[in-house]
Amino acid sequence: MKNNKVILLTGASSGIGYDTAVALAQQGHKVYAAARRVERMEPRRTHGCST
Repeated sequence: MKNNKVILLTGASSGIGYDTAVALAQQGHKVYAAARRVERMEPRRTHGCST
């Protein structure tokens, strides 16, 4: 049984926040990514994050 979590991650538009959101989504967690720069959030969806 997997122990996947639901995660709300802020600051996900770039840098560490972006990398963290992608890594957690790739591990099978449900990631809700948030940021002030919403126009930069679309690439997260291709990695399985919700924005």
